[in-house]
Amino acid sequence: MEKISPFPVSVLSLILAIIGLAFDVNFQSMAYWGQNGSLTMGWYWLGAGLTYLFTFISILLLFLKKKSLKLKVIDFVFRSIGLFISVITLLWTTFVVIAWQSGL
Repeated sequence: MEKISPFPVSVLSLILAIIGLAFDVNFQSMAYWGQNGSLTMGWYWLGAGLTYLFTFISILLLFLKKKSLKLKVIDFVFRSIGLFISVITLLWTTFVVIAWQSGL
């Protein structure tokens, strides 16, 4: 039985973190996707939800590993970058949601 490299999981996690970051950057403007640029909170919450979804899946994949697999330097780099992006994304999204809810 061949050992599976953790490299594809690290890359997938990084890609999902970047997708989550892309939604994080855009979800505030998604609130204005209504007719004639009107405020629609449905799109806002969809963008925030997709941000959280992709970011949580990215973090979940970071911790899915087998003890028998040894991480190479490139895996460690991808996982570190992915974790950094995910944490920043979660913190910023949570801050923006709280700010919008409080009316700031």
